[in-house]
Amino acid sequence: IEFQVREASHLAGVAAVAVSKTRRCAFIGGSDVPTVRAGYDGFKDALDAAKLTIATPQWAGWDDPTAAKLKAEAAIAEGSDVILQNVDAASRGIFEACRDATAKGKVTYTFGCNGNQNAIAPDVILGSVVVDIAHAYGDAARDARAGSFTDGVQALGLRGGYVDLVPNEQNSAMTPAIREQIAAERKVLLAAH
Repeated sequence: IEFQVREASHLAGVAAVAVSKTRRCAFIGGSDVPTVRAGYDGFKDALDAAKLTIATPQWAGWDDPTAAKLKAEAAIAEGSDVILQNVDAASRGIFEACRDATAKGKVTYTFGCNGNQNAIAPDVILGSVVVDIAHAYGDAARDARAGSFTDGVQALGLRGGYVDLVPNEQNSAMTPAIREQIAAERKVLLAAH
């Protein structure tokens, strides 16, 4: 199963475009593997379309919040005010860096990734790029049981609800207008497939 995180990350880019004041964003991943790179690419697509700048992706590892925080602090110091991350357990360091910057007057936002992390830091998380692994493998098991499972890579994305951006309605920056923009772009992406 290959999750099409590029689509959901593109929706995160739509939100970033709407809230960024500096018009510069960043991406921090655990390592440069295809799925994580696809997340960067989807985010970058939305930023490029709106002529926002995105820094070169940074790789912080998966389990070290301190390393991730340092990467986030460097991105913020270079002018990024929105950061998309995919660093698993290290994400807490990015959330902390965004909170620290905001407390010092430099409002900075980020996104949760893989699961719904919105409640962890609702003041700085605009939404979460969610991968519904249980849904995907449940469908695969059902198809295998029914004899309809096809061999090869199964590319699963927005269609079917396997990946999506879950807006954080607790964050006041994620306004109804921005949620409407995301919903409209989701329809465009779904129509393209």
